[in-house]
Amino acid sequence: MINLRAVLALSALATLAGCTTYYEVTDPTTDKVYYSTKIDQGREGSVSLTDAGSGANVTIQNSEVKEVSKEVYNANAFAESRNAPAAAPAPAAEPEAAPAPAAEAEADPAQ
Repeated sequence: MINLRAVLALSALATLAGCTTYYEVTDPTTDKVYYSTKIDQGREGSVSLTDAGSGANVTIQNSEVKEVSKEVYNANAFAESRNAPAAAPAPAAEPEAAPAPAAEAEADPAQ
């Protein structure tokens, strides 16, 4: 007979293995936002993580860490423009200049 405790323990482990915590980490000095499923908090208040979108290893001295849902993580972690600088507004279109009058060749009376 199968031990009931062993079955319950294996069931609990299987359930925990499927649980992932999703983090949104903001660097307030640069306003850059990073997404990761694992963060390491240092003794001095720093946070180290691997950014899901870029794969870059990042350490932030002062950060804002927030748990987010899987949906928020998936929608934002791999978005190409999430840390791109805001696009500068397009310059105002200048009115078209009127064409310059054709230069008329003056007749040289000496010729």
